Amino acid sequence: MSAAEELLPSDPSRPPLSSRRFAFWGIALCLYTPLLLVLDRRDLLVQLALGASTAAFLLGVAYRSSVGGKQLGVALAIATAGEIFFSLIWGCYDYRLGTVPPYVPFGHGVFYVLACETARRKWFERHEKPIVRAILLCGWIYALFSLAWFRDAWGFLWWCLLAWFVAVAPTRRVLCACIVYTIALEWLGTSLGNWRWAERVPYLGIPSGNPPCGVGLGYAVLDFTTLLFTAVLTQRQAISVSRS
Repeated sequence: MSAAEELLPSDPSRPPLSSRRFAFWGIALCLYTPLLLVLDRRDLLVQLALGASTAAFLLGVAYRSSVGGKQLGVALAIATAGEIFFSLIWGCYDYRLGTVPPYVPFGHGVFYVLACETARRKWFERHEKPIVRAILLCGWIYALFSLAWFRDAWGFLWWCLLAWFVAVAPTRRVLCACIVYTIALEWLGTSLGNWRWAERVPYLGIPSGNPPCGVGLGYAVLDFTTLLFTAVLTQRQAISVSRS
């Protein structure tokens, strides 16, 4: 099995979501996300309710999806660790509540599942090259504009790394879906004030946009490392079974 086959964005034994289910959950996410961000406020019961509803949303979108439970569990663990490090420890951004809201890790899971499912759409598979090129072209235009207009040096650096990542990774369709979903989510969340990126990166002093134009790098790393760790765990489990 090649490296690309080992890093498939889904379980080959599980079929992708049907076109109808995919469209349903895509529309549901477009309606649910703004409502969640508007309702987000400093109230324990509200936070618990939003966390529970997002967890339920994740279970719904993951049901019958091509993303296995092991892969989803790895994604949630990496996303939670990343939020703690980048927000609470490094301070690259902060939520208006002063901590990581409980709905955030589950939200990462939702976007991860939909990115993997988007990558398995037949229209994406058939037209992969022109779609990837169009996304990268739009990304470069946005990154250059953000650098010139907002002095977003941090975001431009992230975008350069992300563009390289897309060029060499075997899961470029997942990463491109992630880029589109991420920038839409970040613009919505920052415009509503649910979170805000620091004007300068702590300890480095590099100017940053709000959001940085290359913010998709973090989500892309989440996606790729999830696939990588899942492949490693699957291989180890197969080796253990063969030896027993």
